[in-house]
Amino acid sequence: MTATEMLDQFIATLNGRIEGALSCVPDAEAFKAACADIEQLIGDDLQAVMLAFGEKGPGEVDWQRLEDCLAKLSDLESRSRARVVWAQDFEEYIR
Repeated sequence: MTATEMLDQFIATLNGRIEGALSCVPDAEAFKAACADIEQLIGDDLQAVMLAFGEKGPGEVDWQRLEDCLAKLSDLESRSRARVVWAQDFEEYIR
């Protein structure tokens, strides 16, 4: 498998897991499990993908694709933080 194919597979897998996590933001336990799954994927596979590209690393197009995928991850983080803040505000309002 080439480095680009490895990156393609990594990005496809990560995008799928991000979409899955987005769908379960309201369910705290499912969301926590989805985030742990994403964290494990990044921890296990990203370094291997980068090593496959060798010393020169990925080209500009591959970097952009990876950055686009990581931007989705950042969006997931923002949505989850917003949900937490909303829940805290609602709890204070109820009190």
